Parts: sequence; structure tokens; C-alpha cells
Amino acid sequence: MDRWDNREKADDLNNDGVDLFDQGCFEDAIKCFDEAIRLNPKDELLWYHKGLSLHYLENYVESVKCFDEAISLEGGLDKSE
Repeated sequence: MDRWDNREKADDLNNDGVDLFDQGCFEDAIKCFDEAIRLNPKDELLWYHKGLSLHYLENYVESVKCFDEAISLEGGLDKSE
């Protein structure tokens, strides 16, 4: 599978995750976002969606970690700074 296929599959998984999120199936949504992140770890939207799902499950520590990752990717920040 080439990089484009990974990105396309990650987008499909993101859409599935968003649908599950909208249904209140946060744990299943996270599974989709995790798989999408595995395929395309530099997509800040995937990290944001995972963080939002974790927030709704009241897992605030992990949620913040995902939001931080999304911000660092979106802003092009070096996390070592």
C-alpha cells in the first residue's frame, strides 16, 4: 500500500469514526481514529477527533495529549522545544 492509499484509507476511517462519535459510540470511534493515525500519523484532524472522543469519555489526560499532538502538527511545532 502506498502513501496515497494510506491517506485515503485513513480518511475513510476518520469518516467512520466521526459517524460513530455522532452516535455516541466513543470507544468504537477511538478505534477508528487509532487505526487512521497508524496509517497517517501526521494528520492533525485525526488526533483532534481522538482527543474529542477521549474527552467525552472523561479521559482528560489522554485527551489533552491528543490535542497537544494535533496542535503541534497543525502549527508545525517541534515538540522538543
